[in-house]
Amino acid sequence: MALIALASYDDLDRLAAQLAGGLRAADSLQGAAQWFVEQLATRFPSVVLARVFATLQFEQLPAAERAAARAAAREQVLGPAADVLTLLGSAGRHPEWNDRRRSRQHRAIPLLGRDQVAGIPMVARLLRDLRYHHKPGPSDPARLVTRAVANANGLFFVPHAATTVDERGRRVIPAEEFVAAHRVASVFGFGGAYLSQATFVATILFTTEVLHQENAMHFLRLSSAFKAATTRLVSRGLFFEPDAADSDCAAS
Repeated sequence: MALIALASYDDLDRLAAQLAGGLRAADSLQGAAQWFVEQLATRFPSVVLARVFATLQFEQLPAAERAAARAAAREQVLGPAADVLTLLGSAGRHPEWNDRRRSRQHRAIPLLGRDQVAGIPMVARLLRDLRYHHKPGPSDPARLVTRAVANANGLFFVPHAATTVDERGRRVIPAEEFVAAHRVASVFGFGGAYLSQATFVATILFTTEVLHQENAMHFLRLSSAFKAATTRLVSRGLFFEPDAADSDCAAS
């Protein structure tokens, strides 16, 4: 298997079965995510960068991720239950892209409400397409939490990374230099909530192939496989490797 555009649903079904054992062997969600993106980047050479994110509560993060989230939140205080879109796995064509801890901007993105998230075009589209819904702030007397539909899978698809814009006319992939330098043609992602609805996971692939939506749709099979194999880790709160807080490196 080499080209994403040629991968059929049956191909992805077989790949999901092949990856299931490795995912189940992981000791943490972070470990599973890193192994998963490494496999995808190896099996599909057109992938420039592959990443896995999950929404975790601020209190569930290691010290380094908490510090990154606080820095991103600026003056806003993050409560223990605040959702943070956290980078758990990263693999790509440059060595520094193979260590999630070296990400400056995406290591921990606090989700502080609709207005704040709407200001980040790619994150806003990703969360919308994968059916994540923000929980209300402290001022909401009902304190109702609405999240993605449990165990459903959604698709994030950007057919033309350099030119596709959102409803506000902004590029969905705003990193113009990255897109141009690495000839990124299409970007897509897949994921959704676990059955508990307390954790939401998303995989994003930046590829040099020009893809159609049906090509990306086949990868929803991998979303189901990833969640099925890692549900036990999420239910037990095993999110990070023991050494997750050992490094506070910084790169792009």
